Formats: sequence, structure tokens, C-alpha cells
Amino acid sequence: MKCHLCYSWLLVAGLTVTAQAQEDSDAPVLNPQVINKVIDMGTYLRSLPAFEVQALVTRDTVLDTGQKIQIQVLARLLVDSKKRLYAKADGDTRSLEYYYNGKQLTQYSPRLQYYTTVAAPNNLADT
Repeated sequence: MKCHLCYSWLLVAGLTVTAQAQEDSDAPVLNPQVINKVIDMGTYLRSLPAFEVQALVTRDTVLDTGQKIQIQVLARLLVDSKKRLYAKADGDTRSLEYYYNGKQLTQYSPRLQYYTTVAAPNNLADT
């Protein structure tokens, strides 16, 4: 069973696998060794009763005008007993929080003062 939540969070947090643009295409070339390490990390994290991952992510973006901007996000993921989760991504352009209690998943935007809650399966892997 793959931990899609772990993989998704790593991608959201910006801990993506390295890629190089192909000479004749803009499609990324994925490094299988890096992908295998991410899979190994997910396997290890799923073996723990609880864990926390934090990352400070800096992303460079080139606008259509050619102007380069840098965006930072502080990401935090806390998982306890595979039935509870708290995730937060607080950055320059947005802030989001996620709560999972084994029954419901809630997404909250503190800046917009908006939240939504949906029914969820009783475990993180299915959620």
C-alpha cells in the first residue's frame, strides 16, 4: 500500500523529485533513484506510530513578463497513530491548514477565514 498522503504532501511542500528538461521537449525527466528514495521514506514513515516533518521551501517563479519572484512556504505535517493528521502550509501567497480526526477531513484558510469539512474514511491511507 502506498502512502499517497505522504507523497502528495511532499509535492505540496516542494520536496519534489529533481527533473531536467529534455532537449526536444519541456517534459521533465524523472530520476528513478530519487523516486525510490521517496518511496523508501514513505515506507519508513508509515512504520512509525507518529511522526512530524517540517520544511522551509523556496520556489523561484518566472512571470510572463520575465520578472523573477521568490516564494517561501513553511510546511509542517504531524501524523499520530495513522488516524490523526495536522498539516499546515504557510507561505507568502497563501496559508492552508488540514485536520483529520479519523472521521472527517477539514481544510481551513486562516487568511480567507474559510473552511470546508468532508466525511473521510477511517484511516489515512484511504483518505
